[in-house]
Amino acid sequence: EIVRWIVENCEYRSMGGPYDWVDATAYSCIVNGKACCSGYADAFLQMAKACGLSARYIHSSSHAWNLVKLDGDWYHVDVTWEDQGDTWSAPSLYTNLTDSIIRDDSSHANWTPSSVRANGTRYGSTAVDLFLEYGDVSYSGGADLKRLEAAGEGNVIQHRDIDQTIQDIQDYMDNQIQQRR
Repeated sequence: EIVRWIVENCEYRSMGGPYDWVDATAYSCIVNGKACCSGYADAFLQMAKACGLSARYIHSSSHAWNLVKLDGDWYHVDVTWEDQGDTWSAPSLYTNLTDSIIRDDSSHANWTPSSVRANGTRYGSTAVDLFLEYGDVSYSGGADLKRLEAAGEGNVIQHRDIDQTIQDIQDYMDNQIQQRR
């Protein structure tokens, strides 16, 4: 659902001007609705963490995307390249890929940091496409996704509308900061 929300609520902006940094943050993606690849990746990172998932921000010399951990296995997620229009739909092309599959594209040939290996297959593109088609995670059988789906109003941020989602993420981040003091 994080990928769907970003795709449906953010418009891609290419890098190339003196104010590129304006479109390079989670804020630009979530609040302003416009971002370059680093903004998409930062938004995915912050939203995944807010939902209780382990995620990482990674980049090459010309692109940024993420790794996400599901039931102990890591997967590549490139929300920027997944954004092919106003809706996210099957087939999913850049969600939950392994290292070997994502390396087939030159923009994803290497990345930093490279210490995490994404070799998970349980939630690969077939499971994502089944989720997109049928709307639930029972086809993949994974505990993490079922836990998130069943959590309701617990520690999972659920999208209602843009203003409430932004407020929920801000409240979550404020709470995390307060707990570390």
